[in-house]
Amino acid sequence: LNAWLRAVLRPTSQELAFVAHEAVHTRQRKGPRLVWGYLTHRLLLMSHLEGTADLVAREVAGITINEAVHAYGRAHEAELWAEFREQMHGNDISGWLYQGPRSTDRPADLGYFMGERIAARYYASEPDKRRALRVLLRGGAARKVLRKGGYAGP
Repeated sequence: LNAWLRAVLRPTSQELAFVAHEAVHTRQRKGPRLVWGYLTHRLLLMSHLEGTADLVAREVAGITINEAVHAYGRAHEAELWAEFREQMHGNDISGWLYQGPRSTDRPADLGYFMGERIAARYYASEPDKRRALRVLLRGGAARKVLRKGGYAGP
């Protein structure tokens, strides 16, 4: 196995986080707003979808599906946010999502971490957690979640 596969293959103790993460994707709404987001601000949108799934996995299982990515993200959050902020309204996801073994200078899939940080800030800021979760599951709500949650880095 290459280094990336070794990093993402999970022990069975992490099955709950994996199932929770993937189950969120089945509940995320698809529709015109999602399509619009995919066409106009793909990095923010896709990071929102993956980050929301990671947030729910953490709430359900106590861990995300890739703790190594999140550990690196927490240690480098300020610099990652500065870079992400400059790119998030674009459509190039290649430096942030689904890179697999192509990412050599830092862990792959740091968009999951950035999306989770943005979603977590929004979720924490909303008094009605059920409503907050409904908004997070709206695929096309990425910009609203960023704006209303007020994430601006660590």
